[in-house]
Amino acid sequence: MPGFERYVRTETIFSTIGTLVVTAFLYSLMFGFAGPVPVRGVGAYAFDFVPQAFMTALICIWVPGAMTRKRLARGAIAALPAMKLPASPLVLRGFTYGVLALLIGSGSVITALLLGEYHEIDWLVGLTGKLAFGGMVAAIATPMGLRALFRQASNRR
Repeated sequence: MPGFERYVRTETIFSTIGTLVVTAFLYSLMFGFAGPVPVRGVGAYAFDFVPQAFMTALICIWVPGAMTRKRLARGAIAALPAMKLPASPLVLRGFTYGVLALLIGSGSVITALLLGEYHEIDWLVGLTGKLAFGGMVAAIATPMGLRALFRQASNRR
């Protein structure tokens, strides 16, 4: 379905851009706008990947998923007939993807940072790392979540 793939691609782009903006904003709130960023400890750079991974995946499932559910209910997506989908699979999927991103994504980044024995990193290097990580989680979670939602909708036809 070419329309379906274009829809997923468009939503993924918007989701990823939104993630990058929010990531930059929250990074600046947490670590300021210059200077070295502490890596170790609660609230430090490595620790901050935990909430970032979970929340990015959760939001990248919920927001595009909820908008898609509404569009499906209105019949606004040409690839599928109008239908209502229950919210419960979307909620569960968001939490599941959030936990997976937390365990796999942030777990591997934190391990690399701690094994590398970093104590501080440059502010811009840290921002670049957070943007790359957040963008990657959004670019992976959003299409996976939307495809699962479309499978669920296709099974209800």
